[in-house]
Amino acid sequence: MKKILILGIGVSGLSAAEAMLEIGNKVYIYDDNIKDFDELPDSIKDKDVYLIKDLNDILSVQYDHIMKSPGIKPDNTCVRLLKTANYKIISDLELGYLFRKTDNIIAVTGTNGKTTCSILINAILKDQAISSEAVGNIGIGAVKKLIDAKDSDALVIECSSFQLDDISSFKPQTALITNISVDHIDFHKTYENYKSAKMKIASNMTNRETLILNADDEVLKDAEFDTKILYFGTDENLENGIYFDKENFYHIRDKRKTPILDKKDVNLLGEHNMYNIAAALCTAMARELDLEKASETIKNFKSVEHRLEFVRKCSGIEFYNDSKGTNPNSTKNAIDAFDKNINIIMGGYDKKVDFTELLAHAKEKVKSIVTIGETKFKIYNKAIELGYENVKTANSLSEAIMLSIEFANTGEVILLSPACASWDMFKNYEERGNYFKEIINKLD
Repeated sequence: MKKILILGIGVSGLSAAEAMLEIGNKVYIYDDNIKDFDELPDSIKDKDVYLIKDLNDILSVQYDHIMKSPGIKPDNTCVRLLKTANYKIISDLELGYLFRKTDNIIAVTGTNGKTTCSILINAILKDQAISSEAVGNIGIGAVKKLIDAKDSDALVIECSSFQLDDISSFKPQTALITNISVDHIDFHKTYENYKSAKMKIASNMTNRETLILNADDEVLKDAEFDTKILYFGTDENLENGIYFDKENFYHIRDKRKTPILDKKDVNLLGEHNMYNIAAALCTAMARELDLEKASETIKNFKSVEHRLEFVRKCSGIEFYNDSKGTNPNSTKNAIDAFDKNINIIMGGYDKKVDFTELLAHAKEKVKSIVTIGETKFKIYNKAIELGYENVKTANSLSEAIMLSIEFANTGEVILLSPACASWDMFKNYEERGNYFKEIINKLD
């Protein structure tokens, strides 16, 4: 029996606590917001759980492992106290890996495209009769699945920079980095720290494992790793990997190029999704799967919920839910997917990123902007500074929708793509997207 301290009992912390109790470990919990045992979730109350009510008591136990929930920042007082006492702090990803039942792990990270790629890869595996599940930031937590999986099961794990920042032994058989751009500066403090966290996905990989990288990404194309590498992108001179041009996707082996998928057969919108498809095909290549079957899977694949998701057409206006657009680069990709006048709803939790580049890039396509959340004045002021004329702030998402409808004409698009996280107004981006869809579907 191991003594496991879990910091933060939100979604990830609770999932980890349940998983650790399931295999007979003793769990200790510290959460700033919980001071009484009765406040703990019902699923763990009658188990071998100890609540540490006072931070001053946290060092009274000798722990085997200490897991920090992803949302807790590295400079948190409790984290600093434990590190001063020479404890190693690990993420839920690392905790699950220490107790894993399978090594058949495909890990996916990147600033944008993680969810789409993970779900695409999982669909490809399933269509080729491989027992597989997409986990991590998608659905059930990685800890539970890592300890429940059979040896033959494949797990496609979507990994955030928060999780990767606190790994030490986690080693996937196949890893994918979709792209890297500025994000989560509020958490990591600097862009360099953020990039380093993302790169840690390959920190334990050797030449027996395969890393898949975006050949067009400025950070990744020249990065050096001690593992086998396959590339995807628009460089037709790739030696091995997946290349795409305006018409097709190609499998490249030893510089020999073979077309495997026609772009006109793909349902996903936007150039960024072409990269996601190429990344998924490259992963199939790394796993030595049937690429013809993988292409068939992609032909049948529809958009991921909350990611450029078409909601409905009402009074001649098309409504799209891109609540998963939680950083400027993601919203840029969403805007680039359309050639019509776009009426966009932006704003949310302030991750301390700059919106200048996004707003400058979007000016030719965006007709109006309605801003919400913590960043509403930050985005509003920058848009006015850059010469936008149709810009308003709103106090709620429902008000923002009504204001956008006032701006929009028949044949135009209303797009929710906040370029910000949801945590100031909603529990997560799913709740935000579902609320958006609920309102849109009630429109007359």
